[in-house]
Amino acid sequence: MQIREQGKKIQLIRTHYLPEKKRTVGRVFATFDKSLDLIPGTIRPKITQEETDKLEKYLFDRKEKEILEDLKFNLLNISYAMSKAKKALSKKNILSALTLDGANLIYNEMTALTKALRQAGFKKPAQKANKK
Repeated sequence: MQIREQGKKIQLIRTHYLPEKKRTVGRVFATFDKSLDLIPGTIRPKITQEETDKLEKYLFDRKEKEILEDLKFNLLNISYAMSKAKKALSKKNILSALTLDGANLIYNEMTALTKALRQAGFKKPAQKANKK
């Protein structure tokens, strides 16, 4: 069985050898929505246990890749989000929406992020000397 993403669908393809053409021909025997992370119940009776295992591994690997890409995107854009948050704190009409609990949560997450950066091997940059 081959698995192919085509547009918004995942196609399951089986190949069959045709002696008269002296080659194999692939035929789509099932499709389902690309956004699904589990094998739909309508597909399970159509596939063997080996094909089920292969499809589950494919879906799991695809989900893991999406999660990693999302984490990478957020890591690479955290400085932008923090600069936007800093600008938001200077606006009185936006500042009123932030509660004490929300501020505490931000402080806690900043502390955790600092610790995670240190554990990942990124040391805090040296502070520039004050010019007087």
